[in-house]
Amino acid sequence: MLVSFSIILSLVFFYYEQLVKLTTNIDLALLVGFAAIASGVSGVMMTLSSNKVANFEAIREYFQQGDATHMMLNRQAICQLPPLQNALAFKWG
Repeated sequence: MLVSFSIILSLVFFYYEQLVKLTTNIDLALLVGFAAIASGVSGVMMTLSSNKVANFEAIREYFQQGDATHMMLNRQAICQLPPLQNALAFKWG
């Protein structure tokens, strides 16, 4: 958003006469096209930001559930287990 705003400001300040000539020749289809592009880009940006918020909420819920009493007792029991020799070796019966 800031990048597009700075581009617009630079165009207005440095190329004002050319912009006035350009705006007199713009037809409705071109204007609608620009609006559609801007709408699409803003939609993609909103989707990306909502996905980040949803991921953050899911991670927060996961860690909040880990603070339950039974989860803390399970972690304590796992930590108190004796170390296993060859923990990754698994023999089929």
